[in-house]
Amino acid sequence: MSPAHVAHSRRPPTLTAVTVERMRGPAARAEVAEYLRGREPESTAALAAVAWPQRSRQKVWVVRGSTGIVGVLVSTRFCFDRWHGSLMLDDLSHAREMASALDRSNLWTVTGPFDALDAVLPEVTRYRSSGRTRLHFVPYVPRSLPTNTNGRSPSDFSHYADFTLRQATPRDRRALVALYTTDQRIAELPRSRVPGIIRRALPRTLVAESPDGIAGAIMSTPGIEYNIVNRLVIDPAFRGGRLSYVMALHAALAALAAGRGCCGFRRDLEVPRGALTMMRSSHSESLDFGESQAWLNVSLWPPRRFRGHNRLRFALERLESHLSRAVATPKKSKK
Repeated sequence: MSPAHVAHSRRPPTLTAVTVERMRGPAARAEVAEYLRGREPESTAALAAVAWPQRSRQKVWVVRGSTGIVGVLVSTRFCFDRWHGSLMLDDLSHAREMASALDRSNLWTVTGPFDALDAVLPEVTRYRSSGRTRLHFVPYVPRSLPTNTNGRSPSDFSHYADFTLRQATPRDRRALVALYTTDQRIAELPRSRVPGIIRRALPRTLVAESPDGIAGAIMSTPGIEYNIVNRLVIDPAFRGGRLSYVMALHAALAALAAGRGCCGFRRDLEVPRGALTMMRSSHSESLDFGESQAWLNVSLWPPRRFRGHNRLRFALERLESHLSRAVATPKKSKK
């Protein structure tokens, strides 16, 4: 064996290069969209942000291995200083690289498939808490309309008991702000930020209206082949019935009528038989659910940009909440 060959054999093995990149520009985002396309419904939440971009409202990181992209982290702005994320990771051996992207990100919460996040979380320094959830989906299959619809689309069926299910309009904003502040996740935010959340989501919001006003709402965001439905909230006076199931199924029905599948998260799989019967009778003779998938919903400690940043953040939010309450409270007239 020649000396040169012996020296070469003693060199340490070459490690596969793995990089974590912040993606910017249309070409880079098109590459991410291509990676996510065809992976729905698992990728629908991330794809909905990347495929219909608003540059000021989303950020994207990728983990890239020798074969190309192996993981994606998409951060979407929910309101000022609150960002929610979606995570996908094909190669779990790169969990540490994805954890570094998660720690450096601006995210407060992140969701993703159980296996991926279960591998990443032990390496995350900002981890706070997590809860299990399940991704349920109904794949789109072209169907003919029932003969008793009189030519109407299935999405036109908009009555359930004393409720009218319809698209939200600008006149619903004040009622929706009051309704969504009964949701614990929204109530934690300064009230002054809620109207902006409602306004941006208004074109994608379905409401249930009763004679006493708005009783429920659900938001729906389009991907490419699926819609993802979320932010379901029901007025406390109407909880405990079937309204939440009916609203979720009506959102799914509207997606199917538009030529898309539908997906969303629930803790359990049980759906009242009457609700499924209603949906079958208005769309098809059978409704095919895909096999649900285990996911994790993770809360992170707030990102810190400098020493004392979080203390300053929470002090400003307390002031913001105090000012918004003061503006909302009418002053008593002096006699």
